[in-house]
Parts: sequence; C-alpha cells; structure tokens
Amino acid sequence: MIIVGRHLVLVCGLLLTALLLAGIGIADASDLFGSELAWSTSDVLWCGGVLTALSIGLDLVATSRRTVRCRIGTGLALLAALLVVFAGLAVGIVRDEGHPANRSVFLVAGLAVAAAVVAGRRHRIAQGLLVAAAIVQASVPWIAMAIWSLPLEEGLVRSAIGSAVLATGFAAAAALVGRTGAGAGPHAADDGTAGPVAD
Repeated sequence: MIIVGRHLVLVCGLLLTALLLAGIGIADASDLFGSELAWSTSDVLWCGGVLTALSIGLDLVATSRRTVRCRIGTGLALLAALLVVFAGLAVGIVRDEGHPANRSVFLVAGLAVAAAVVAGRRHRIAQGLLVAAAIVQASVPWIAMAIWSLPLEEGLVRSAIGSAVLATGFAAAAALVGRTGAGAGPHAADDGTAGPVAD
C-alpha cells in the first residue's frame, strides 16, 4: 500500500491506459472517436506505449524533490507533448496525418521532454526549451504554407488556431518552470529547489 500511495500517479495512469486500450479493443476506434480514426493493431499498441511512457514520466515528476511549481510546469509540458503527438500523428495538425509538416511533432515533443529532464537542475535552460517548443508549435502551419505553397483555406486557419492553443500549454509550462527560482526567495538555488535559508 505504501508503494501504491507513493506512485499513485503511475498506478492511475497505467489503469487508465489499460481501460482505454480495452475499450478500443472491444469497440472499433471509429465508433469511439469518429470515422476519421480507424486504428490498426499497431496504432493501438503505439498509443498504449505513449500513454505508459507518459504515466512513468508524470510519476517521476510527481515523486521528485523539485518544487511544486516546477513539478506542475514539467507535468504540464509532458501533457502538452502528448497532445501534440496525438494531434499530429493520429489526426494531423496540417492537412492529414500523412503530411510531412506533421513530423514537426517529434521536434516539439523532444524539446518538451528535454525540458522536463533538466528542469530539476537548470530551470532557465528548461524554460528556454519550452519557449522554443511553443514557438515551433505555433509556427508549424505558417511554415507549411511557405514551404509547400498551401492556400490559406478554412482548414489551415483551424490548424493555425489549434497550433496556437497547443503552444499555450508549453508557454504556461515555461512560465511556471522559469519562476521556480524566483518563487523560492533570494537564496533560491538554480536547481529548482529551495536554497539554504539564512539564520
């Protein structure tokens, strides 16, 4: 029970993943999420792997010795990365999921994961990585328009709005992580934990 209590985030994440995969296995994915999502067995396994990795990552963040603000920021960054990966590869941020511009999700998610890793030690570097992730994510539709000469149509406008919404997750995480040191007082350490307090 002590182990379960300490790793409650991981346990809950794995249970939700199992329930979701079981639901997809029983019913067709198109029935659950709409006709645009017709998942194969490999898609379901891939989804399970991503959700399991997210559960492990959130558990590591929740049980770390970082400040509460830093843990919330890094957790938000990981959740935003999951949404970006799902939106880019399962549905498609630009056009459909097969468009080359959607490969940018790997860069954005990589920046978020790198920020989550270093946030406990170098919160300023983590903040820079998350700001970069936000900028890249918000710029994807516009870069796609320039490179592939895509017309400014309604679908692309929706993509730009969706990308901007996703980018706000990384921006909010950057604000939380970046203020980690500032919130701990004048003696705050640069590692995201409170520094020594003077007598």
